[in-house]
Amino acid sequence: MSTKLIIGLATGVAAGVALTVILKNRQVQEYTDEDVFNPDEELGNASRYLSTAKKKAEDLVSEARERSGVLLDEANEILKNAKEKVKTITEANVPDPDSELKSIKEKIEKRIERLNDKLSDDDDI
Repeated sequence: MSTKLIIGLATGVAAGVALTVILKNRQVQEYTDEDVFNPDEELGNASRYLSTAKKKAEDLVSEARERSGVLLDEANEILKNAKEKVKTITEANVPDPDSELKSIKEKIEKRIERLNDKLSDDDDI
């Protein structure tokens, strides 16, 4: 995931929670003499909600960074393996290099497909 996407996600979550808290606390309430409105208490509640949202957003960002690091490592491994296999074909006298390259291409496509499946599984979480 790109850094801009992660920052956008975190900002969106924080803004959504803040807006929800503001709209929820904006409702008109009727107070009796026993039930006095305390603005300091309401500000404290809003502050707790915002700090909880901020913590959750930070957790999401760190988890996304971890996952993107793992996926990048896997993609680099695929690329490294492909380069090594192509290099061995060019160094060795392979009787039919075209079929060998096609075989390597198919293997790479399968690994990329598995990586894409992993990405789509992560999106469902």
